[in-house]
Amino acid sequence: MVRFQIHPVQRSTSASVDVEAEVIDERTVRSSGGQEQLRPVIETAITVGEESWPIELTLTCRDQMGFRLLLGRQALRGRALVDSATSFQTGRNPRHTQARHRASSEPSSEEE
Repeated sequence: MVRFQIHPVQRSTSASVDVEAEVIDERTVRSSGGQEQLRPVIETAITVGEESWPIELTLTCRDQMGFRLLLGRQALRGRALVDSATSFQTGRNPRHTQARHRASSEPSSEEE
C-alpha cells in the first residue's frame, strides 16, 4: 500500500486530497532529462467524457511541473484519439466555467 496526496487544482497546492492505493508494481522510468527513477505503480480509473476505464499510473511528485498528470499511449490505446489542434472536446469542467463566469461578472477595482 502507498499513501500520498494529490493537488486537484492545477497550479495550486492549497487544496489537497489524501489517497491510499495498492501498489501493483514498481517500474523504472526515465525522465526527459535522462534520469532514471524507480516509481510505484497503482491502478485507478480515468473518466474521459462519459467513458471510464482502469489505467496504471506511476507515482512521482509533479508539483513543479506544468501538468500534474501525463497520460501515456497505453492509457488511451483503443479508447481515445488525441487531436492536438483542439481543446475541451468533452466540454469544460462546470466548476471552472462557473468560477470564470463569476470572476468576469464581478466589478474590477477600476469600475468601483
